[in-house]
Amino acid sequence: MPEKDVRPGLGPVQCPGLLVRRSSIRASAGAEGGQLAGSLPGTQAGKAGDGARSREPGDLQRELSVLEEALAGQYPTPARAERILTTVLFTDIVDATARAAAIGDAAWRLLLDRHDVISQGTVSDCRGRFVKGTGDGVLATFGTPVRGLHCAKALRVALSHVGITIRAGVHTGEVERRGDDVAGIGVHIAARVVELAAPGEVLASRTVKDLAAGGGYTFTSRGVRRLKGVPETWELLAVT
Repeated sequence: MPEKDVRPGLGPVQCPGLLVRRSSIRASAGAEGGQLAGSLPGTQAGKAGDGARSREPGDLQRELSVLEEALAGQYPTPARAERILTTVLFTDIVDATARAAAIGDAAWRLLLDRHDVISQGTVSDCRGRFVKGTGDGVLATFGTPVRGLHCAKALRVALSHVGITIRAGVHTGEVERRGDDVAGIGVHIAARVVELAAPGEVLASRTVKDLAAGGGYTFTSRGVRRLKGVPETWELLAVT
């Protein structure tokens, strides 16, 4: 196909690039390639392989190496997410919507404020980390399952004193730290567990029971359940 000089039209192009040519291309073409690279801000000129012979298995790897070297430093390697084993606690105010409608927005807002103060203080007293409020509940993490269970029961009692009934879900598993937040399948499991808890109930996964052996808690099986969006089945147990 006929050659065409594209340099006059490169003015509007501002992003950096990489111009790669075959080592067998004539010298004049190579010089023109260097001028073309100079027409684009930040663009590098590189050489990969020998276009005069048939491609060999190593040619592609050499060309990819040129691309890798050109990109190095321009795109930082994403930091690997920190994964930790922790106990996740979710709580939820029972019949929150109906309660809000019954007492009105102003009174409901004051009750939620009271809920948040009590919840944060209780989590701290139980040596946990208050991750965030969920609107009508909390998400907190603990170093051991026993601390998570103790906090769930303490929250149930403390909040009942101000007329709030909660349900709680506890699971121990790996999560990813994302700044001050946590994410991952372990968080999703705990969120699904609390959805299945009865009013006033602390519901835990079998993992919590196994790891909390000797902690003084009694577990009553609520059966094996499928958790929405979570692989496999999970045995859930009421905690007393």
